[in-house]
Amino acid sequence: MSRRFLSCLLVAMVPATVGAAPAEPAETCLDESCLLPAIRDLSVSDAHRYFRGHRAISYGFDAERASGMFRQNYATLSSFVGNYEEAERLYPLRENQEDPVSLGYTEATYANPLIVEMARGRQAVFLNESHARPRTRAALHTLLRPLREAGFGYLAIEALTTDVPGEAGTCSDAAMFDGELPARGYPVRASGFYLREPVFGEIVREALRLGFRLVAYETRDTSGTMEGREQGLAGNLACIYRQDPDARVLAIAGFGHVAKSGGPVPMMAQRFREMTGIDPLTVDTTRLLGMGKEGIRFPEAGPPRFPSQAYVLSDASGRFYGSTAYDLIVFVPGTGGRHGEGASWLELDGARRRMPVPAEGCGAARPCLVQATVIAEDEGIPADSCVLDEGEERCVLFLAPGMFRVDYLDARMRPLASRSVTVE
Repeated sequence: MSRRFLSCLLVAMVPATVGAAPAEPAETCLDESCLLPAIRDLSVSDAHRYFRGHRAISYGFDAERASGMFRQNYATLSSFVGNYEEAERLYPLRENQEDPVSLGYTEATYANPLIVEMARGRQAVFLNESHARPRTRAALHTLLRPLREAGFGYLAIEALTTDVPGEAGTCSDAAMFDGELPARGYPVRASGFYLREPVFGEIVREALRLGFRLVAYETRDTSGTMEGREQGLAGNLACIYRQDPDARVLAIAGFGHVAKSGGPVPMMAQRFREMTGIDPLTVDTTRLLGMGKEGIRFPEAGPPRFPSQAYVLSDASGRFYGSTAYDLIVFVPGTGGRHGEGASWLELDGARRRMPVPAEGCGAARPCLVQATVIAEDEGIPADSCVLDEGEERCVLFLAPGMFRVDYLDARMRPLASRSVTVE
């Protein structure tokens, strides 16, 4: 990275005043019967809950053999603090039932141009993401600008927290809980649970900068059934078109909600198509997350030009890999990561810069959380975070141009120091 793209102004380290921290049990819990409730304890911060699990693992708790519920919860918390490698390792993986390479789909090309071309003339594009594998969100981030330029004006996000609609006569059963979000321009803790992950936060910031109109569509259906939830999600998306028949909607959902067939019950995308007569372009980013790069021919021999983007796979006849459920199933390899050299998916294809931050603010505290927040964003979701363990003396953050406050906190979330960083 040349110096004209990246500079930092590090002011004198400011020791932070240490306040009271939540009490911890006298002994570290190493059994899931007590550890799972500890990491799901909403009376403490997400990072504090993460460190409860982290401490247990360091004392010998075998997280890889834990239940899917534990791994899902802990991996999600890991993603919130920017420990993406740990999240990737532990989050339960939904394996694809077939291997595209063995079927002849060995040619990889960047997915974005194809997705934009396939979206031409359509009123809806549905994209999915994996809740604790944010490289899928990085790929979605790179699609926001081209799809906005292609005429899509609404961005519907399942992860936005919803509230009871305040307006009489609306056909939706949900309204955005954080009503100040569009004007404010950045998410806060109350905006949505999964939006606390930094890359998802960047999706919201970028969407608002581009002029998307945000829609919260998670249903408030109280039946407690999958049937009720899928119907509610579809109905809330369909409601957009009742109010704006010419609307062009980009929707982000988790996993199988965007499937147009299959599933234990008809899923949201299938129900939406039946309700509206609109056939959404559906793109899956999650089915191939467990696949390696072996046997795939990529468009460049060296580092990828666009490390955050997904790839489409095609066979010798030029057919693209998909299924009856999804128009496209794309491959998101997760280039580089936080600690790799060279190109990284965390750059969001140039939207963020690599920023090495020394660990001196941690002192002797390990593990230590290093967390960057935009200075102008009061209570905003951190722009990025990393966790330093024993022996690690440098944190690499990925930050958009701007001014940030970098805070150092110990495992009980007690502040240790703070400094300012400017990224140009």
